[in-house]
Amino acid sequence: YDEAFVVFKKALSLKSDYMNAQYNLGVAYYRAGRIADAIQLFQQVLQRNDKHVEAMVSLACAYIDQGRLDAGISLLRTALAINPNLQIAERNLGNAYFATGKLQEALNAYQRALALKPNDAEVHNNLGVTYNQLRAYKQAVRAYKRALELAPAYVEAHYNLAIAYL
Repeated sequence: YDEAFVVFKKALSLKSDYMNAQYNLGVAYYRAGRIADAIQLFQQVLQRNDKHVEAMVSLACAYIDQGRLDAGISLLRTALAINPNLQIAERNLGNAYFATGKLQEALNAYQRALALKPNDAEVHNNLGVTYNQLRAYKQAVRAYKRALELAPAYVEAHYNLAIAYL
């Protein structure tokens, strides 16, 4: 990511208000594990454009990574209020609800995510994990099998399916 950092910073040195460069530098920082730097940039983007849903979702993910689940959930809900068709926001909302133990809310978010993108193997797997936690084993098995239909080499779904059969 070092090259991306250099080029995005160069673009920003030429035009400090270049929001796309600022946002994508934040994405590069996030992917490189520099969460605090990413958060700062996502917040700056949102200060300039409070409807920038990609920055909201990215900031929410960074907050969730830091264990700030309530702040992440709040941002994801705001992003979905602006654009209810953000599958990635629904998926991450499901993950955050799952992490807080709100399993029914997680289930609902995953189902909305699948309504937007039915062939997302990761969401089917996450749905299965949630069903498993709710002791709805038949639904869990069905979700894992669907994940494996979509991604036959998905090791975690194979593992989770085996656990569901125990």
